[in-house]
Order: sequence, then structure tokens, then C-alpha cells
Amino acid sequence: MGVNRKLAAAMDACQIKQVELARRINTEIGALTGREGHVTDRDIRRWLDGKTQWPQAKQRVCVEKVLGRSAIDLGFVPRSKSAAQAPPEDPMYRRTLFAAATGTAVALTTGAARPRLGQSDVNRFRAEYAEIVADDQALGGAQQVENHAVELAMRIKSSLAAGGASAWVRTKLYCLASDVTCSAAFAAIDAQARTRARIGLDNKQGPGR
Repeated sequence: MGVNRKLAAAMDACQIKQVELARRINTEIGALTGREGHVTDRDIRRWLDGKTQWPQAKQRVCVEKVLGRSAIDLGFVPRSKSAAQAPPEDPMYRRTLFAAATGTAVALTTGAARPRLGQSDVNRFRAEYAEIVADDQALGGAQQVENHAVELAMRIKSSLAAGGASAWVRTKLYCLASDVTCSAAFAAIDAQARTRARIGLDNKQGPGR
């Protein structure tokens, strides 16, 4: 771990200070995910000091866009070989991610009474999403994180298709499904699987879509 001179040089070349870089990254995160980011100048200092060597995927994507260079060229160091090497794209897996992203998951039950979804279902899915976020922060770029996120997004969509719910609960679940799909996409970015990532980010679902 040491000072990230490549990042410092890129910031100097673009004449961007730490506070301004954080602001621009947050704006790009907002454009990418629909929610403005929370990067601060303290985070930028940690990058420059080398304390954070491999930022979160959405942060890396956006700093790449702001500074016009790849994460590697900006001096960031992948936490594992899988994060730096592109695995083969699986057409079947791309279709699965597309289904989760576009909300085409179908109900797994037919001919049965439609279960009523409530706050307990929102809490259950949200707790599982928290596990995915924790795994992503700990592992970064792991296929299991992406797989878990895709599978959870599909189950949320399937539950919405199979069960009745109030407008409030449906809105909460659609927003959660969108967040989970974004997590799958960012895990794909970590793994350099850009096609899968683009599917997820281009088609993330929310209420009313």
C-alpha cells in the first residue's frame, strides 16, 4: 500500500481538486443509478493515500468517466485476479440477468390463491440484500455476489407477479428489485463482464416502468 501517484497525476492533468472530484463522481453515480452518490473528499484522500486500493464498482466506473482513464490507469489495484480478468460471457446467464432487470420473471405458482405481500416480505428481501452488499464489499467482483443478486431480483419479481400487495409495498419491492439489479450489474463490472453489466444498468426497474 502506498501513495497513488497515478490518480494524483490524473487529477492534476484535469485540474480537479478532491472536493470537486467527489462532487462530479456523485453526479455521475446519480446519472447511472438514479440516486446521487455519497463520495466525499475524505474518500478521495483514502484513494490518494492508497488506503483504499479498489473502490466500489460504481465509484470506479464514474471516476473513470470523470478523469477519462481506466481504473488500472488511475493506479487502482484489483483485490483479486477475477476483478482484473474478463471471464467468458455466458449467453444463458445474460438472458437471466435481462429477465431480472426488465421484470419478466414469471410467477412460480399457478392455480393457487395469490398470497398477500406485506412489510414482513419487504424486510425479508431487504435483509438478504444487505447480505449481498456486505459480501460485495468483502469480496468484490465475485461471481457468487452477482449470482446471488440476480437470483434475489428474480425472486422479488416473481413474488410481485404471484402475490397481491398494497401500492406502498409494491413500490418498496420495485425499488428494492432495482437496487438489487444494480448490485448484480456492479458485480459484473467488477468481473469485467461489461455486457451483463450494461443489461442490468440499462434496464433497472422501478415503480411505474
